[in-house]
Amino acid sequence: MLPFSTDDATQIFLDAARLNMTGEGYVWIVTEQALRSRNVPSGTLGLQLVGAEDERGHISDSLYVSSFRLLYTYSQQSLSLMLTYALYSAPLRSSSSFS
Repeated sequence: MLPFSTDDATQIFLDAARLNMTGEGYVWIVTEQALRSRNVPSGTLGLQLVGAEDERGHISDSLYVSSFRLLYTYSQQSLSLMLTYALYSAPLRSSSSFS
């Protein structure tokens, strides 16, 4: 997983295609900015925050994702308990749900 800008992602994906690294057997895990590239390979995985277009929503969504990761890393509880916590602690606004 590499964090890169949309322009960088476009160039990297072009180079990867030239090296036959975008077909079957390859998976790309990318940042939100890379998902905006015009040539995202099939099989690419990425997370785009729902509040990405709104600075306040983006910060809020980022904090929820980071909080969940911290809970996952440091908690001795089961994954289902952490998911329940994450779902019930999220604010009730349409931009907090993942699509």
